[in-house]
Amino acid sequence: MSLGPHRDWWRLAAALVAIASVTAVLRWLAVSNAGTVSTSYLLVVLVVAATSRLLVAIVTSIAAMLCLNFFFLPPIGNLTIAEPHNWVALFAFLTVSLVASHLSAVAHARTEEAVGPRDELARLFDLSPDVLMMTDTREALAVLARSVPLRFDLDFVAVALPHKDDWNVFEAGTGHLDLDRRELSKALASAHASLEFDAHARTYAGHRTMTVEGRDIPLVPLRVGRKPVGVLA
Repeated sequence: MSLGPHRDWWRLAAALVAIASVTAVLRWLAVSNAGTVSTSYLLVVLVVAATSRLLVAIVTSIAAMLCLNFFFLPPIGNLTIAEPHNWVALFAFLTVSLVASHLSAVAHARTEEAVGPRDELARLFDLSPDVLMMTDTREALAVLARSVPLRFDLDFVAVALPHKDDWNVFEAGTGHLDLDRRELSKALASAHASLEFDAHARTYAGHRTMTVEGRDIPLVPLRVGRKPVGVLA
């Protein structure tokens, strides 16, 4: 695991500030009860776990455990523990906070799994009227190419159909990319060779990737039923 987007670092910083603030308030109020202190820290950890990635919650849990040990468990001001029952309390706190963080991460993942297909279906519904309004002409394919990046927020889309020994390519998006015809032919040949359904990608196998001007362009077979008729780049 690693911290990726900048918002992860901001959330981690905010979590550590929250731990420091709770520590300062509890010290100012002279709270010495380990149960009260650990519950206060645990509330921070639970909020962080519910709003951030697992790694952020884990780091927050460890920071809270160290503060609990250093500032509130005898001997104060030292990362050692004098009483055996305080060891139990410390590790119980860490275990509960880590389990809560893991459960929150699992819930986030399942939510994303449920929301992703719903959003895809909504975009397909948005695209359906565009397709229904088309006629069977070359202009219809150009309109389709323009509709896909609009509905799916893509920088570039090309609908490529084989035509004799060449390809008819209908592009749309923010710029032009020179697609390698040989790679398009390989993608179409790969689609002809495989009819296996990829459950993870929720489509038939045969996907390839073409690199153009340093950008990776996925090549997805276009099919009528199971028959490949072209390539979507």
